[in-house]
Amino acid sequence: MTNFSDISADPLYLTALASLGTSVPAKLTAAPSKGSIAVLPFVDMSGEAGHEHFTDGLTEDIITDLSNVPGFFLIARNSVFAYKGKPTDVRQIAHDLGVKYILEGSVRRAGQRLRINVQLIDASEGGNHIWAERFDRDLADIFAVQDEVTRRIVETITGKLNASPIVERNRPTNLEAYDLCVRSRNLWSLSKTLNREAHALLTRAVALEPNYAEVHWQLALVHLFTWLSWSDEQQPFRRDALAAAQRAVELDPNDSNARWVLGFILLHEGRWDESNSQFDVSLRLNPRPTGWHLWLLGQAQIGCGQYSEAVQTLTREETYRTASRRILAVALALLGRKDEAHHEVASYLATDPDWSFKFWMDTRPFQRQEDIRFWHDAYRLAGFPE
Repeated sequence: MTNFSDISADPLYLTALASLGTSVPAKLTAAPSKGSIAVLPFVDMSGEAGHEHFTDGLTEDIITDLSNVPGFFLIARNSVFAYKGKPTDVRQIAHDLGVKYILEGSVRRAGQRLRINVQLIDASEGGNHIWAERFDRDLADIFAVQDEVTRRIVETITGKLNASPIVERNRPTNLEAYDLCVRSRNLWSLSKTLNREAHALLTRAVALEPNYAEVHWQLALVHLFTWLSWSDEQQPFRRDALAAAQRAVELDPNDSNARWVLGFILLHEGRWDESNSQFDVSLRLNPRPTGWHLWLLGQAQIGCGQYSEAVQTLTREETYRTASRRILAVALALLGRKDEAHHEVASYLATDPDWSFKFWMDTRPFQRQEDIRFWHDAYRLAGFPE
């Protein structure tokens, strides 16, 4: 069985363990830390088609800004967006997500004006509001509002801002480019048609704002998924993906997303050490990244021979219990921890019974025969079906 000593509290996970009759280590039932917060999806009050994505984008950007604050624990986007459009009991949500604070708000966009209402709730103190504010601003001030909200949250929770500096991010000057970028987020992973739609949106955004880092790392993912998942020829998309990711990092070296996307692409180029270095930088910039980020980092660590480090990465709360179990099983097997590896293999195959490592290897862009042999033998050692 996996060693859970390094996995932080997650009540959803604890409930699942209990339902399976598995004992829960006392360490995992600790109270949420002072800097733990979930930003619930802001409610769109505009009443017009097309404005919802703008509101979702604002939520995502505030999550990103807060996740870059040292000492803060942010619940990832996918987890909080599960509550979108549902009745909110902030104390129950805080309990489910294992956090002390909840941020919720609403957005009304009318022409070139914005009204944003936000409130920060201490769910551990009976759901009391500890800060609330309304921002009536011009649309052009959207980024200033994002920064102000982040600063006020940090000041309220920590008592001072200087102890937790806000990382400056690359911002567009063209609001249409920002709007196009927000609309394209995550489309590349949903379907071939939506990937093409994202390409069109981002191509327009680049023309409007060529020095906007997020446009380039999103384009990099579009190019990568075009050949990796949606069955087009590798070239020129493989080459374009690398160029776009490198451009994003050049434009904003402090963008943790740009760094992990470049690491992701280098991983598929078989450039393990360079990939690992990008993930390392990304983790320093944002110590609480998405589960997918950690999954890919673990794969890069295995490629570099860092098996123990890979186990530590892949058992972190943000990624464990996802398909990363497949990579974790490999790391455990390579360390000689066969029983634990077999447990992870069985858990993974329960969710994806048709998976085989031959199919996986046939669709990966290995450049060296030794890499092909390594992963073939590693998956077989872990006990996966060929």
